[in-house]
Amino acid sequence: MKLVLMDVDGTLVRGTSCELLFLPYLARRRLFGPRQLAAFGWFAVRWFLRYGPDVLKADKAYLAGLPQDRVQRAARDFVGEVLPRRFDPAVLARLKDHLAAGDRVVLLTGTPDFIARPLAAALGAHDAIAAVCAARSGAFTAAPPTAHPFGKTKLVLAESYCQKSGLELQYAIAYGDQDDDRHLLERVGRAVAVRPSPGLRALAARRNWQTIE
Repeated sequence: MKLVLMDVDGTLVRGTSCELLFLPYLARRRLFGPRQLAAFGWFAVRWFLRYGPDVLKADKAYLAGLPQDRVQRAARDFVGEVLPRRFDPAVLARLKDHLAAGDRVVLLTGTPDFIARPLAAALGAHDAIAAVCAARSGAFTAAPPTAHPFGKTKLVLAESYCQKSGLELQYAIAYGDQDDDRHLLERVGRAVAVRPSPGLRALAARRNWQTIE
């Protein structure tokens, strides 16, 4: 059994992030309004020095004040109604092939866990390692996420998962699409670049990694 670590945004889901697709979905359900927009903007200002140009990736303040249970219900519906139309056929076929071969498939993504976990369940994946948004007393807050798989943190979380599961990262397979995925891709046994960014494309060529266009 091999461990398969699959990125979601831009890899399994084509062209954009799950969160950008989820925002208008929340708005249609009257769960996104001026308060959430203001919190999102203020987060970017307040936390720019900490996160730099990646601040918007960490910015989950669009959830500020929303009840967790309502967002979770909306996310489950969103996963069933919206995401299947955005799956990359080649990557989805790979995921199914891994499952058929008995591999352990884990979604490793910066998208929030309330999206990643129902997505994993819908696909038959074994687990999801995803962003955990800050919450208090049953409602989301504007604070930074308590966990955020992005860049080097993806590698740290993957190593932790392997230790807990008795698996070895050096024999794993990982799929990614952005330069920031390189930290993980360089440590696994088999790396696959999916419609890679220019930097990742160059690295994949140097390392002779497989590329999916």
